[in-house]
Amino acid sequence: MKKTVLFLSFFLASKLALADCNFKKAARNKMLDQKIGLSGNCDTEKAVKTQATKKVDDNLGVDSKKIQKDITDKKIMSKTKSLISIRLLIKLNKFISLHICRKEWRHDN
Repeated sequence: MKKTVLFLSFFLASKLALADCNFKKAARNKMLDQKIGLSGNCDTEKAVKTQATKKVDDNLGVDSKKIQKDITDKKIMSKTKSLISIRLLIKLNKFISLHICRKEWRHDN
């Protein structure tokens, strides 16, 4: 249980730390890449995209991250419902097959 809580806290902390890509992070990652050959997930292209998205969100008065999360949640729910439907159909098919076999066996005897 402790390992799970610890893992989840690290996961959430890393998600929050990597949430926004800005020019400061992009410059730091570029410097790290040049000095030691390692860089983070943020580069100038992502920083420009993030800044442009923020400006558009501010101008339109929307939150694109929330909209994207809602769309992802809907896709997940749709896939989950499909999977549940398929599993129920498989169970129903097995039940019907078993029931038919029992009837045929009773009829034969």
